[in-house]
Amino acid sequence: MPSYTRGVPLDKTRFVKPVKNSTIAYGWKTKNFSAIAGITEKDVKLLGHKDSTQLKGLKGIFRANRPKPARVKWVASRSRDPKIQLTVSTFCDADALGPALNGGWSLVSTAKTVGGGGGRSRLAVVKTSNTLYAWSMNADDFAAFGASIGVEAAISGAERLNLVRGVSYPRPTVMETIVSNTTTKAEASFSTYVADSKVADLEKIGWKIITQLVPPLEL
Repeated sequence: MPSYTRGVPLDKTRFVKPVKNSTIAYGWKTKNFSAIAGITEKDVKLLGHKDSTQLKGLKGIFRANRPKPARVKWVASRSRDPKIQLTVSTFCDADALGPALNGGWSLVSTAKTVGGGGGRSRLAVVKTSNTLYAWSMNADDFAAFGASIGVEAAISGAERLNLVRGVSYPRPTVMETIVSNTTTKAEASFSTYVADSKVADLEKIGWKIITQLVPPLEL
């Protein structure tokens, strides 16, 4: 760890819209970039970073695998002194990307949304805490259990922009049931995410909760 990062707290919670027309706000912990020599508050403001009071109806999610906002970089110094931080890399709001690039930031990686499905797997999506949580599910399991666990029958183009995967907050309930192997007839457990609306129904027919619902982050 370089000396200029030691002891620097990641004490700022910030949010950005990962893709245009999304109602999701991607959240993470970061540091005060404007305290670094060679970058100003004006430079940081170009990125469209928001705190929890500025979401204006956007649904905050935290530490998601997908979606991921575009990442940008700022060259703060060209010094050869190892104690000086040369570059700053962070996320950029989708609506602010153009102005940020015009203002001196450079693109490191483009935004990424939820993909998956096809071949032996299907993209499963359930509603949890007013969020569409997605993951890849075996095609046979999808056919056998999809309706029971509350998988959404169809996802519109607009809804696809708001899918989340691998997110810490919120995350749906995980439940388990006992199934028989189609070949050997031996019994084994099967666990999966479940829509909030289906938890009580599944408990009534013997499914068990393995992991409780993780509610949205308190902002």
